Amino acid sequence: LSAAPLRQLLPRCCSVVSPGDPYSLHGALRAARPLVVCPAFGDHASWATRAAQLGVCPAEWLPLSEVLSGGDALRELIDQSLLPNVAATAAAAAAAMEEEGDAATNAADALEGALRASGVIPLQEQIKV
Repeated sequence: LSAAPLRQLLPRCCSVVSPGDPYSLHGALRAARPLVVCPAFGDHASWATRAAQLGVCPAEWLPLSEVLSGGDALRELIDQSLLPNVAATAAAAAAAMEEEGDAATNAADALEGALRASGVIPLQEQIKV
């Protein structure tokens, strides 16, 4: 599978195994799914640590290289991610994200508000929607 539409795929999952990139972490949390994070490189380990601090994945994580070597560790981490407290925390994170709204829209609204407040965009030029 070279690509998958995460917005459609992740809500169908019980738990999401992620390499720790922000895109898949964000997608899993938006879908209210608990995670297992297996960092691959770069800043992925810091994202794994942050996800564990939030309680949306098991406190322990394994590097991707260790997962690929086989064994039962991944299965055990998936089982831990399905515990009610982890799943509930992921659902709470999704609700908080939903309440917060879309970051790009929020940023655009804040910028437009600041420009209007400073007079860069005169009030008479505002377009009513």
